[in-house]
Amino acid sequence: MLKNLRIFSALLLMLTVSLVLGVTLVGCDLEKEDEELHIEEGVVSGLLYEVTLNGETLFTTESLEGYFAVLAKVEETMTEALGYPHSVENDLDIKLVAIETTATVASSDDMYSTILSKTKALYSDCYAIYLDGNVLGHCPLSEKDHLSSVVADIVAYVSEKDNNRNEKSTVYATLGYAKTSTIVKANDLKDAFLSIKDDSSATMDALDGNIVDIIESIDSALLFGSSSIPEDLDAAITSTTERVVRTETEAVAYGHVRRPDTDFGLKYGDDDPEFVHIKGKDGQCTVEYEDVYIDGVYSHTVRIDSSVEITVAPVDEVTVYGTQSTTWDGGKFSWPTVGWVTSEYGPRKAPVAGASTYHKGIDIARSGNPKIVAAAAGEVIKAGWSDSYGWHLKIDHGNGVITLYAHMNKRPVVTVGERVYEGEYIGNMGRTGRVSGAHLHFEVYVNENRINPRKYLSGNPKPQW
Repeated sequence: MLKNLRIFSALLLMLTVSLVLGVTLVGCDLEKEDEELHIEEGVVSGLLYEVTLNGETLFTTESLEGYFAVLAKVEETMTEALGYPHSVENDLDIKLVAIETTATVASSDDMYSTILSKTKALYSDCYAIYLDGNVLGHCPLSEKDHLSSVVADIVAYVSEKDNNRNEKSTVYATLGYAKTSTIVKANDLKDAFLSIKDDSSATMDALDGNIVDIIESIDSALLFGSSSIPEDLDAAITSTTERVVRTETEAVAYGHVRRPDTDFGLKYGDDDPEFVHIKGKDGQCTVEYEDVYIDGVYSHTVRIDSSVEITVAPVDEVTVYGTQSTTWDGGKFSWPTVGWVTSEYGPRKAPVAGASTYHKGIDIARSGNPKIVAAAAGEVIKAGWSDSYGWHLKIDHGNGVITLYAHMNKRPVVTVGERVYEGEYIGNMGRTGRVSGAHLHFEVYVNENRINPRKYLSGNPKPQW
């Protein structure tokens, strides 16, 4: 078919030339297209065909059939030498020009030897490097001593590829024949493999085009190659990599979760340390490892992270931290307990002998010894006993503001120097000191002067929590 197309193209060319030069073409015998014509050398006049290569005239012929038969013979010869189909047009930029002249035409043997020599000049004997039966590239014959290290580099490269898992891969070098321009020095190829250990695209861009082709050929061979060294091949250098998969059981470390406190009344910051609410527990998983052997000797192990399968889920460790601020924001106070206000701030009738007739705070009463909480965040500056206040507590809120909590049923649960947040439990209502019944006496000081606590409180206390 190819020969038919060439003859048809040549006929169109001759027809064009004849129209330009006014020459009449003699009809070609197409029935002889499959015959190998034998052309003798000699001086001929008329419409001839000049064959040139890069501006150099190779020969002149009067027979297109003979010329294309010679091309086919050259391609057959090169195909046999290379081991794969060859095309003269891919190697030589030959031009065919029809002219009316008198010239010595070449014999078929001369045309064959001329074109074959020009083609063979582009090729050299070399070492061909194979991976699983696929040709990767070629190295000069003079560098045979370096090939063993190149083969080892290719094996190392292959052993790191996930897409070649659980298979044997054989790399070998043997005598070959290839285009000289594609032959790569062994040391350059070795250096290239060392430079792309990180598979950097920037490094690849800096490499020679032929070396990049070889590396890409290796990747293609990994995907599609599956054969080993042919039995009848006397390989110059061989190396084999094998990957053996094994499954291991491993611990899965538990994670750490830190969350704000919603259950324990922890203070914010350094006032109350964090604590572990839920203790962490490791889980378990199965994971595959590949032990890589090069020429039967252990080389290294690769962990296949994509194979991890969780069999026992880990339990995260939960640490709780406080969110309650121990610094007063300057706003309104919370009511320090529940119940009813039984005595307001200001003038009053003394409830018991010796009591003041000017009440310096607010009394809040309720049965059952309800709890007392800090009306605002601050620092405990007093916690103790007095004859009039009984068990009592003072909190400094900053900016000259202090609150007092008196007549607790027992010693306060917080101590001097401790910081408390708004709403933090500090003790229980009682009847210690000079009292007529159980209640909380609550005072507010501003710059050491007692004021009506109502200025810092809103509404009335809740009757119960």
